[in-house]
Parts: sequence; C-alpha cells; structure tokens
Amino acid sequence: QEWFLGKEDDSVEAYGILYSPDHLEGDEDLFEMKTTRASYEKQAINERTGKRDKDLPKIKFDPMQHPHWIRRTRAYCAFENRHLAHISVYHILQRKMVVWTLEFTDEELDEGRRDAIDRRNVLDDHQKAGTLPGLEFRLADWECKYCPMLGAYCPGDGSTKEVEE
Repeated sequence: QEWFLGKEDDSVEAYGILYSPDHLEGDEDLFEMKTTRASYEKQAINERTGKRDKDLPKIKFDPMQHPHWIRRTRAYCAFENRHLAHISVYHILQRKMVVWTLEFTDEELDEGRRDAIDRRNVLDDHQKAGTLPGLEFRLADWECKYCPMLGAYCPGDGSTKEVEE
C-alpha cells in the first residue's frame, strides 16, 4: 500500500472512534486499498454437477461480497463527509489491480455514522463490564479466526469467560 500511496497518515478521531482511510484526494474522493488471493474471474459452478464448468460464463470478483470492506469505507466517508469512495483491490495471485467506485447518499452516510457509533457503544459497554460482545456482534463468521480472544476468553461457541485484567 505504501508503495502506491506513500506513508499512511496517522489515525484521526471522530465520535470517539479512531480511523485511518488509506488516502484522501481533494475534498471529495476517499481511497481504500485491499488485497485478496481470490481470483478476479473464476469459472461458474454448474448447478447440476456442483463443479466449475468452463463452458459457463466466468464470474467476476465483486467487492460487495466483502460487506466489511463496504461498511468500513462507508464509515470513513461518513466521518470525512465524502460521498465518493474508490476501493482498489489487488488480486495477489493474478497480479491485477481493479478499482470500484462507490457513491453514498446522505442517508447512507448517516446510516454508516450511526452504525459505527452503535458498534463503539457496544464495545465501550463490554469493556466497562469486563465482558466480550456476543457472536451476534460479528460481521461474519471468519472474524473469529483472527480474533485474539478466541480460546483465551471465547471458546467460539457463543459463550464467553470473564475477561481478566
């Protein structure tokens, strides 16, 4: 990322939330860079055989399959009061970069701001109580794989142990 955009700026605070968009351009555009090992294009799966079929049209990568990217980018746009965002996705295995432009309405920015603040409030409440938020707080199941609390405090089944200080 630094190779393309230079050194990332320090985090900024809005509504008690630290955030750091990858790049701000002028007064309108916000850029986020992502990487993936997912292919830019892949063969569709034949519904009858359940296997990839080269006779079917290829399916292109869609960033909307990563709602956490969209949610975070929308929050950054809301905090910066910007309606345009560009998500650059570098497909590592194909060495290909593709950029998608998103345009958020005022209502979507308001929703993004409320969502981020609500998540902050839930985390603040749990931090004060010395507990972990429940599994319903996750954006997706894959988050558990990267969570430092898995095993130490959370057995991954929805129950949690008391967090020790």
